[in-house]
Amino acid sequence: MKRAVLTHIRSNRKKYMFLCMSYILGMLLGYICLGLFSEDVIAELTQYIGGNFKTFLSYSETLDKSAYFRDVFGSEAISFCVMWIMGLSALGVFYGPAFMLYKGYVFGFTCAFMLKCFDGKGLVFDVLVLFSQNVIKLPVLMFAAMCTMSHALKKTSSPSQKHYRREGGLMGVYTMFMAGALLFYCIGIYVECYIIPHFVFLLAKDMI
Repeated sequence: MKRAVLTHIRSNRKKYMFLCMSYILGMLLGYICLGLFSEDVIAELTQYIGGNFKTFLSYSETLDKSAYFRDVFGSEAISFCVMWIMGLSALGVFYGPAFMLYKGYVFGFTCAFMLKCFDGKGLVFDVLVLFSQNVIKLPVLMFAAMCTMSHALKKTSSPSQKHYRREGGLMGVYTMFMAGALLFYCIGIYVECYIIPHFVFLLAKDMI
């Protein structure tokens, strides 16, 4: 298993490097974007986040985690379906990196915002809440984006490579990989819905 994973990474290292660069660029853009906001806007956002923390604390005891899991899974399943559809055409070549750029932007902006507005508490929040779930989610997203890019490239490959595309074979493998990625992504969703709320509950009391 370990050898197969290493072989896969070596075979697709250029694609993974490009996706990593897209994600890092998105993080930098998120950080830069936060710096463009005025102090008044930052204050309003901080107040808004504090209000959300108060709401969370008031409903923490009655939070339906299974319903929360279903909602998050449904949303993420749609994202994976869109990515799968994009991989059926040349658009997938651009959609994969664009998707990682967007995810990096959201992550970078959120981390920078929490750190700027809540200082040390924001740093703890970044580590316990944001980084912990992304340890699982990010590799899966990278794999899914890579599959999208690879399938799109093969769909637009030269005629000399058409022997690789047997009837339904390439589509089946691509679909299987994307479905498997979504299943592994469920681990990250589980962490987000069943474990992360405990960290948020502990931190929110000091961040309102």
